[in-house]
Amino acid sequence: MEDALRYASIAADTLGSERLFIAAVADGIGSLAFSSFSSEYAIVCLFKEAMDLALSEAFAASSLEAKSQVMLDWASGALDSVNSQVKARFENANVGTTLTFAAVFSNAAIVCACGDSPAYLINGSNAELAVELDSVNGVQGQISSYIGCPSAHLKINAAKIRPKAGDLLAIGSDGAFGSLSGAEIAEEAKKSSSYDEALNNILYKASKSTTDNQAIILIDFAETKERGGLFRPWKTSLC
Repeated sequence: MEDALRYASIAADTLGSERLFIAAVADGIGSLAFSSFSSEYAIVCLFKEAMDLALSEAFAASSLEAKSQVMLDWASGALDSVNSQVKARFENANVGTTLTFAAVFSNAAIVCACGDSPAYLINGSNAELAVELDSVNGVQGQISSYIGCPSAHLKINAAKIRPKAGDLLAIGSDGAFGSLSGAEIAEEAKKSSSYDEALNNILYKASKSTTDNQAIILIDFAETKERGGLFRPWKTSLC
């Protein structure tokens, strides 16, 4: 299937307090041609929803803690809206997409997912899912709900996390992580001397257990001012 990703940073002077970073990954479901369109279209719709909220006067005027709570309350409804738009755009095409996104503030990150594209919070020697994923009876790769699915009930999970300095947040398609354990993901990320090396190592090791396409974004919650706010995106695909 076809993966898609997108990220954007909204400047501090626009928000009235600090920069906001938004990142999303989608993994298309269905025929190759249409799945590519559905994943890209879902992300475009999501970012329009996110930008409308982030650039509103009320959002800019609210406190930092209030902003993250507003974003958490908004997340599930936004994915519902994206679902409706994708179903209308690709009516009767039998396609859809997973969709996982993060909205990152300096004091918290909001993570929201529909489907099985993981978001891992990497801290120390382990990586844990930042938000619960959908699966059928716990079987990896089998999902009952996704953006554009015929079901009237959409399973959406959202959470507010508070990463510590030095933590990493990796958002990717299921192919980006394959069958890697949390410990293996953390090991590849932490032993690397650069972001490119970390991402390449994760993707290469994951490719040993999957032939699926791969898309991944790595976000670094750096402690030092020089590295603070450094969000490193990456995307690659496998044939």
